[in-house]
Amino acid sequence: MEKIVFLLFLASNFLYAQDKDTARYVRRSITECRADAAIFKKDEDARGIRALKISEIAPRSNEMGFCNLDYKEEEFQQKFEAYQEEVTSRLFSFVARHNLTEQFKKEDEGGER
Repeated sequence: MEKIVFLLFLASNFLYAQDKDTARYVRRSITECRADAAIFKKDEDARGIRALKISEIAPRSNEMGFCNLDYKEEEFQQKFEAYQEEVTSRLFSFVARHNLTEQFKKEDEGGER
């Protein structure tokens, strides 16, 4: 049960747990958003998104999410979604690696969310 609680905490707070300043909304100019998106893309093309640590993904996800809210550009939305999908994939892998899948299903079926 403690592992599930930790997992749920991690899932709901991973963006904010890394660096409180990262999660704080700071309006960036469209130029800054585009420049950072280009830097992120170059880095991800070189290393791959799988090579990024959660501590690297979290601030990027926050920034692209905020940029998308402010400017509604498809590039920002796509990057934000890619980061979210990567974290979700890692969380599912964590559950499977630690043999928590059946416990997760049982508790979810029992209404624990």
